[in-house]
Amino acid sequence: MDFSLKQMFELVKAALNGEKANIDFISDSNFYNIAQENGISGLIFPALDPNQVPESIFQDFQKDFYEYLAKDSKQMSVVKRIKNLLNENQITHIFLKGTYLKSLYPDSYMRSMGDIDVLVKAEDLTKVHQIFESDKIKLVSTSPNHDIFNAGRGVCIEVHPKLDSEFNGKYKGLFADVWKWAKPLTTYQYQFQPEYHLVYLFYHSAKHISGSGIGFRSILDLGLLVEK
Repeated sequence: MDFSLKQMFELVKAALNGEKANIDFISDSNFYNIAQENGISGLIFPALDPNQVPESIFQDFQKDFYEYLAKDSKQMSVVKRIKNLLNENQITHIFLKGTYLKSLYPDSYMRSMGDIDVLVKAEDLTKVHQIFESDKIKLVSTSPNHDIFNAGRGVCIEVHPKLDSEFNGKYKGLFADVWKWAKPLTTYQYQFQPEYHLVYLFYHSAKHISGSGIGFRSILDLGLLVEK
């Protein structure tokens, strides 16, 4: 295995355990780029000893760490806002992917995410549009798989009326009745049973592998869910 990747894995393990990593000096100039491309640069920063990396690389990791914290704060604030809106208006919903996966990490900032993904029943989608509009959450675009909204401060929301994106017909049977695999957390907020959520993450990874590929963060997500 490439030495820099072994160091990366040690840093991830140490960060998840709240420790400093005991690794040799990092000399690979691509080390930061590899971590950033795999979506873990902000996660591993707390495990870095400034004596183990050149100052310029340490500063790059530090910058990402603060960006992770700021983005997580904004996104989790919007998650709370969405949750309140949907509960108050009696909309059954499930938070998907990043929002759910953040709960598996010791700190939510460790699992960066692009958009906030939430699943609702197809018959409730029009009502969600109305609720969001009244709360000044702006519609950006619509599609058969999800509608995208802008909540402000750079935070986007994807509202899904169904779980699959039909990239391969052989998986269709997995999503014939997704709500039977959900259990209530509150009256209107649901969560998938862990086994079904794991199947969904494998499906989602397969979709990305068939296109642009996946990074180490996606593998880490699977590992943490299996461990849970």
